[in-house]
Amino acid sequence: MKKIILFITVLVFSFSCVKRQKGSPTPEIEYIEFNAYKTDDGNDASYHLFKFLDGDGDLFRNQVGDGPNFVSNFFYLDSVTKQFIPFVTIKKLVEPGKTDTVIFRDTFGISQTVVNPKDISFKDQSINGTILVPSKEYRPSNRIKTFFYTYYIIDRAGNKSNKVTTPTITVP
Repeated sequence: MKKIILFITVLVFSFSCVKRQKGSPTPEIEYIEFNAYKTDDGNDASYHLFKFLDGDGDLFRNQVGDGPNFVSNFFYLDSVTKQFIPFVTIKKLVEPGKTDTVIFRDTFGISQTVVNPKDISFKDQSINGTILVPSKEYRPSNRIKTFFYTYYIIDRAGNKSNKVTTPTITVP
């Protein structure tokens, strides 16, 4: 009986000392939900909820100043064509000291920084969980009622996750 207990104990310790393999360094995300609501002062607000998996633990930024890593693009239902199209704004840029105006098109999107929890390091660890990303403005105009988003996240090494798309969202 002592030999069996000793054998099981050695077996358990042998497998507990095996180093876990790191997963893929490219993060993966999965859409869970989008929730839109009005704030107390009547403004639009929302949150986006995702599952994530990152094989090397560098998904989050160290601080807000490190730049955005959560990127979304906005598509709305055009009332004339009945097709979903990206919301595009035209911007004019005049460089200081020059008279030429540069005009460029910019797609409405939300870029935010998802920061590593304070005093916790995930370096070289496979991590997974959920991310809740709040947003003060989720659409460029209150006239837009039907839309969807595409999302992806970029880790500190520059690896871009898969792109996910929400179902069609309709708000009052």
